[in-house]
Amino acid sequence: MAGVQCLKRLYRLVNQPELGAGKTAADFALFEQGRKVGELARQLFPGGVEVRTGNPEEAIQKRQFRSLKS
Repeated sequence: MAGVQCLKRLYRLVNQPELGAGKTAADFALFEQGRKVGELARQLFPGGVEVRTGNPEEAIQKRQFRSLKS
């Protein structure tokens, strides 16, 4: 995912991992916020399908497959 967001970040992640920063309190707050959004989405759309992937193309394929089965 790092390479999709920023090529320089990917380069440094691979070649200079010691420069990577650890997770901060702000990072954990964002993770928690995302978890709460997912929880709310499952409550609002109980028949929905959770797609756990960072690949948008894969998410679309899973969603289309689900539509065909219905």
